[in-house]
Amino acid sequence: MGPQNTAELLPMIGRIGGNAALEIIKDQLKMSENVNIAVRALCNWPNAVVADDLLAIAENARMSDQNKIAALRAFARVISLRDEEIGIRISGKNKVAKLRKGMGLATRVEEKRLILDRTAAVRDVDSIKFALEYIDDNDLQQNACRTIIDIAHHDNMRRPNKELFGPALDKVIERIKDNGQKERAQRYRANM
Repeated sequence: MGPQNTAELLPMIGRIGGNAALEIIKDQLKMSENVNIAVRALCNWPNAVVADDLLAIAENARMSDQNKIAALRAFARVISLRDEEIGIRISGKNKVAKLRKGMGLATRVEEKRLILDRTAAVRDVDSIKFALEYIDDNDLQQNACRTIIDIAHHDNMRRPNKELFGPALDKVIERIKDNGQKERAQRYRANM
């Protein structure tokens, strides 16, 4: 890799991943002329090994808005991966805590919606509690409702946690606009 092909190779190296690739990308992040390319490479990373790096970019005041947004979107994608794909050891509770931190950094509705949507992949009761925080937010309500429905789909989550899922599904049934999703919520509520 040299100055003539950094722009082509760095994003590809990020897609491949690995310790050597991470070292190269972190070195490139220090070089002002390659920051955008290095951020894109980290955003391509296949798992959550770089989740904290992406979060640091999203909260770095010296980064461009474009880089912060890209990093936050990539962060939401990788931190919510399934345990067998995520590449790090992290509990569902800690995944939700990180998503909550990402939500605090989000400045646009699009990223907030993405974070709520990705929360549905984290099968933990904290995911429901997190989504419930946005059930009355006009911009995020439908995403919160769908997240709750998607998690309620799993009997092993819903049935042992009836005291949480029952009232949550009641709220979803009142607020969800999509009739198909409403029917799902009603079905899960009936099968507690």
